[in-house]
Amino acid sequence: MLEVGETRSGRAWLKISDGGQDRVLKADRVFLAAGTLPTSRLAGQAVMRQTGSDTCELVGLNDHIVQGFMAVVPRQVLKLPRKSGRALCFMPKTGYATSNLFLDVADSADPDRVLLTAWTMGEQLNSKTAVRLRREPGAVPEIDVQFSEHDCMVVRIQTQQLGELAVRLFDAELCDADFVMADSDFTSGTPAYYPARLRAGAHRSSDIRFFPYVYPLGSVDHEAGTLGLGALTDESGAMRCLPSVHGAGPALFPRSGAANPSLTTMALATWQARETARAL
Repeated sequence: MLEVGETRSGRAWLKISDGGQDRVLKADRVFLAAGTLPTSRLAGQAVMRQTGSDTCELVGLNDHIVQGFMAVVPRQVLKLPRKSGRALCFMPKTGYATSNLFLDVADSADPDRVLLTAWTMGEQLNSKTAVRLRREPGAVPEIDVQFSEHDCMVVRIQTQQLGELAVRLFDAELCDADFVMADSDFTSGTPAYYPARLRAGAHRSSDIRFFPYVYPLGSVDHEAGTLGLGALTDESGAMRCLPSVHGAGPALFPRSGAANPSLTTMALATWQARETARAL
């Protein structure tokens, strides 16, 4: 989809690229159900076209705050429930960290050792990070990242929890300096998880070594918040200035919580579908 807008009669129109040819379709309602960033671009362009403004700022973009470590450890230290396979442990969020803690134990290339992955997934709360768009052709959306005091606190507590976990499991210490969760521009690309996994998989020493990693903002693929319900959109997800254009998915979340958004996204889509069918 290239563009979306509203006709004078109140119907939605959308321009799509079909085999290299641009086509314009019209409908009573259009739902923007792509990822949060593409949805934000389309919604912002529609707002600028409708209001005649040259710029649009969508505030509230957020992602989950994720960091963790990997370790290759002797199999007798962390036994799997069966001869080969994996085990996953989940501990729900507690206290001010607003983070969930996960432990995953899987087979490694060494039959005598297993690969432990421990990570925390936290909520980025009340984000002031904004997506800024310009009306001029070819303009690329800009993202102004604002890492809040709450976000910094979550990172500190997560780092402390991961360190305490390493001591409890292996009586070994993690270095806080190994975790660098700096302000990201949502364009950092591949998270440090993948290189850490490769280094952990190649580790052959008999000692226990940690391989810390972080997910820069925008690399978890859980972006949300720019079209929050009750703000730029009404309680049904319809844009206030373009009632025939609806947002969908995590872009509508007023808050993201600390969990994977898939089930919430499906529940919201089901509710929107029922409400739309009832209104027809």
